[in-house]
Amino acid sequence: MCTLKLGLRWPPFLGYENFGFFDYLARDGTDQDIVDHTESFWDIWYINDRRVATGDFVTPKERAFQTEFYNQNGWTAPLNWYKIIIGDVDREDNKRIPQENTLPQKPVFFGSASRDYYSLSALWFEFTITSMGSNGTLTTREYNSGHCVQMQAKDEANKDLLQWIEGL
Repeated sequence: MCTLKLGLRWPPFLGYENFGFFDYLARDGTDQDIVDHTESFWDIWYINDRRVATGDFVTPKERAFQTEFYNQNGWTAPLNWYKIIIGDVDREDNKRIPQENTLPQKPVFFGSASRDYYSLSALWFEFTITSMGSNGTLTTREYNSGHCVQMQAKDEANKDLLQWIEGL
């Protein structure tokens, strides 16, 4: 069972382990598993290469570019994010931040996905609002998409981001 550095324990509330795959993506050797099973990794991960349809937001051109890029440059660097999230590196590093610098002092735009079943919108909104303190610089938007907002709701998200930037 995966425990994030934030101490979030949602499985009892949700009825499922929404971050369980983090442990797999953080382990040594996953980068080679992905290279060995690239096509099924793009769909939904099946090490036995069973396939399901990819969302139509991933164009064949985008998929080909990403596959070539990561298979040439490796998956280790992108997977390090998961190691940091479930490990102690970030937690220990954050202990050195002075308390007065722990809350954002700049405007923040937070976009969330209403159909993201592992990174649940309502819980992250609450966490983000709490993390902001009372500095009043938080703008939130929720999109009718899955986890990949930047791909599934790109036009709406880009419009909102531009409006937010122009309003700063």
